[in-house]
Amino acid sequence: MTLFSVSYTKKNLPLLLSSFLILVGTIFIVPYGSFQEAGIVIKFWIGISIMSLGFIISWAIPSINLAWFWSITILTRLILILMEPGDDIWRYLWEGYIQNLGFSPYDLAPNALELIPYRTEWWSLMNHPDTSAIYPPLIQLGFRFLALISPSVFVFKFAFILADLGICWLLIRKFSLQKTLIYAWNPLIIYSFAGGGHYDSWFLLPLVGAWLVFVEEGRGKEEEETRKDRSWKKWMGTQTPVEEGRSKEEEGRRKDQSWKNWMGTQTSVEEGRSKEEEGRRKDRSWKNWMGTQTSVEEGRSKEEEGRRKDRSWKNWMGTQTVDDGVFNPKEQDNYRWYWSAFLIGISVAIKWVSLPILSFVVWQKILCFREQVTGNREQKRIKINMLHSAEKSDKQEHNFYHNLQLDEVHKTSRFSRFKLDDKTFSYLLHQVQQAGFLLLIGLLPMCVAALNFCQPGKCSLIPTSSNFVVNGRSAELIPYLVSFVSEQSTKFNWIYGIPLCLGVGILIWNCRRFVDFTEWYFFLLLTLSPIVHAWYFTWFIPFAVATRNLGIRWVSLSGFIYFVLPYRQTLGDNSWVLNPMERYWLWLPLIVGFIWSKWKDKKNIVGNRE
Repeated sequence: MTLFSVSYTKKNLPLLLSSFLILVGTIFIVPYGSFQEAGIVIKFWIGISIMSLGFIISWAIPSINLAWFWSITILTRLILILMEPGDDIWRYLWEGYIQNLGFSPYDLAPNALELIPYRTEWWSLMNHPDTSAIYPPLIQLGFRFLALISPSVFVFKFAFILADLGICWLLIRKFSLQKTLIYAWNPLIIYSFAGGGHYDSWFLLPLVGAWLVFVEEGRGKEEEETRKDRSWKKWMGTQTPVEEGRSKEEEGRRKDQSWKNWMGTQTSVEEGRSKEEEGRRKDRSWKNWMGTQTSVEEGRSKEEEGRRKDRSWKNWMGTQTVDDGVFNPKEQDNYRWYWSAFLIGISVAIKWVSLPILSFVVWQKILCFREQVTGNREQKRIKINMLHSAEKSDKQEHNFYHNLQLDEVHKTSRFSRFKLDDKTFSYLLHQVQQAGFLLLIGLLPMCVAALNFCQPGKCSLIPTSSNFVVNGRSAELIPYLVSFVSEQSTKFNWIYGIPLCLGVGILIWNCRRFVDFTEWYFFLLLTLSPIVHAWYFTWFIPFAVATRNLGIRWVSLSGFIYFVLPYRQTLGDNSWVLNPMERYWLWLPLIVGFIWSKWKDKKNIVGNRE
C-alpha cells in the first residue's frame, strides 16, 4: 500500500502541487480585496504569487479527471465570493437599483441632484460618480434584474461566477481537461470574476459559444483519447475490427456474408433484406415496369415523403442541415451561421468590443462565394490536366474529340475570371443576402435592448462628453508611446479608433479562423486602447485554450502589476500612471510571447505543407 501511495503521489505530483498552491493562494487573498488601505496590495500580491506558481505547474499536468477538475474550479470561485470586490461592482448595483426606481442610468449620472434622495450607504464607493452609464443596454437590463432580486454583492458575484463556470463547461465539451486548465485555473480569471466582481464573464460566455458554434476548433477529450488509442494500436498492428467501429455481431455477420458470397450461396434475404422487403421489391419492379409506381410505393412512407418535401423547402430557404445535424462548412449550414451571429450579437449588447467579431463572421459568409468560385476553377484545372494526360497517352485516337473538349474547358476557365454566368451571379447575390441577414441577426439583441432606454430623437448610450471617455488613461501602451511624440494626443482618445479600424479591416481580410481573428483583434485592441484594466486581459484567455498562446498565459501573471496603481493611491499618489519599468513588465510578456507563439504556429503550418 505504501509503495502504491508513493508511486501515485510521484506520478500525480504536478496535479497535487498545483491544486494545493491554487487553493492556498485563493484562501490567502480573501481578506485583501479592498485596496483602499495601505499595505493591502502587497499581501494581495503574495497570495496571487502562490496562485500563479500553481497555475504554471498546471501546464505540466499529464492527466486530470472530471471530478478533480470541477472541485478545484468551483471551490476557488466560491471561496472568493467572500472577498471584498473592486469598485466597479458598486456601479453595477447602483445602475440596476435606479432602474427599478424608474430612472435611466444613461440620462443621470450617480451624483445627479434628482438621485440624492435615493443614495445608499455604499453610494460613496462608486467610481466616476460624475459620468453616466457607459455599459451597453442588455447588460443594464441584467443589472436591473439582479438588483430586483437583491442589490447585494453576493447576488451579482454569484451571477458572474455562473457565467464563468458556463465558459468552463463549454470549453471542456470541445477540448481536453488539461487544455481547459489554462482558463479554469487561471488566477486572473478566478480573481477578476469571483473576487473582483467584474461582469466580463457575461459577455465572454456568448462569445465563446459563438466561437464553438461557428467552427469546430478541436476534439473532445474522449474523441482525442480514442483517436490516440486507435493510432497507437494501428501502429503496433494490434487494432481489431471491433475497435475500428464494428461490433462483434456485425463482424460475425460480415465474415459470414463474405464467405457465402465467395461460395455463391448468399441469398437476397441474407444480403440484408427480409422476405417482406424482398416481396415489396419485386412488386415495385413490376409496377415500375407498368408505369404505375407511386412515390410512397418506391420505399417511402407518408412521413418520409413529408420529410422529403420539408427538406426541399428548407433547401430552398437555405436552412437545410447536413448529415443529421452535423454541419458541413462547405454546404449550406446556415443554422450555424445564424446561431453564431446571434450569440455574438448578445455579446455586443453586453460589451461593445465584440462588434468587429460580428463583422468578421458576416465577411466569412460572403467569402463562401470566393470558395465556390475557387473550387470551380480548381476542378476545371484538374479537368484540363486530365484531358492533357489523356491526349498524350492516346494521340491518334479521338484526337478531334479531345481538342474540342479542351478548347471548351479553356474558354470557360479563361472567361470565368472576367464574367459571371447567371448561376454564379445568383449564388453571389444569395451569399450577400445571407450576409446582410446575419448582420441584422447580430444587431437584433442590441436594438431590442436599446428600446428600453431610447426615445424619439434621443438615444445617447455612450457619454461622449465625459472626461473619462474623451481623454481617460489607464495602463496604456501605444498611446503612452505616442505621447512622447505628440503631447496633444493625450487630449483625444478617438484618434486611436483610426488605426484600430484599419487593423480590423486587415484582419478580416486575412484571417479565416474565428480563433485567429479574435486573438489578433483583442491583441490589437488592448495595445491601442488608452484605457486598460487588468481584467481586460481575460478577454482572450478562453481562446488560448485552443492555441495555448504563450503571451496570453504570461499576461495572466504580469497583468497583476496593474494593481500598483491603487497601491499608490493609498500612499497619496492619485496620478494613476505606471512608471516605464512597470509598464514594460506589464506588456512585454504579452507582446513577446504572443508574437513568438504566432510565428511558431505559422512555421508549423508551413512545415506541414512542405
